[in-house]
Amino acid sequence: TFSKALGVVYQIKDDIADFNPVKIEPSLLNAIIYESSTKYEQQIILTNWKKNKSSIYDTQLINKAESKAEKLLDFYIQETWKVLNKLENQDLKIFLSAALGKIIGQV
Repeated sequence: TFSKALGVVYQIKDDIADFNPVKIEPSLLNAIIYESSTKYEQQIILTNWKKNKSSIYDTQLINKAESKAEKLLDFYIQETWKVLNKLENQDLKIFLSAALGKIIGQV
């Protein structure tokens, strides 16, 4: 649905904007980095997270995570547009398109 896709778009954009590679906190990028890591690296990440310690990620790993997050963002933006294009009520379509534009920065 539109609201679900729009919510995911908003959350991904927020996680990308707020990402701090030194601070381990729940976010899409940290989840991507965790999933992309070896078992040993995952243990270090979990240990640091449990102890509220910072973590220094490899720049290449950060770039890969940001790239994957951007691809997910693009996917959900497209999903949102697909739902909008199916709407028959033009006033509603214009209103929701404006809301999406504000969230993705196309105002």
